Amino acid sequence: MKELDIGTVARWSGLPASTLRYYEEKGLIRSIGRNGLRRVFAESVLQRLSLIALGRTAGFSLEDIAGMLASEGGPAENHLACPTFQRLMTLASRQASRSRATAR
Repeated sequence: MKELDIGTVARWSGLPASTLRYYEEKGLIRSIGRNGLRRVFAESVLQRLSLIALGRTAGFSLEDIAGMLASEGGPAENHLACPTFQRLMTLASRQASRSRATAR
């Protein structure tokens, strides 16, 4: 497993380190340790950050995303097979459609 310090994750993800720390505080991501004073993450955090970005783009709140990514709440092997994820995607799609209709 490749380890990345918070600065590298920030550069590769395009997110400031403060956002990464906030996401960690909210339980969206998790560091695997420290290298001196710097947080260290598994390389897989980049994929998780991509899912978070996708969720934000779809209109999900950070709380919704945290619920979808929670390890104890996993009723399916992957997100696309998860009934909760499907329900939230449908809600986000409806909200986006209403927003587009109102903007016209």
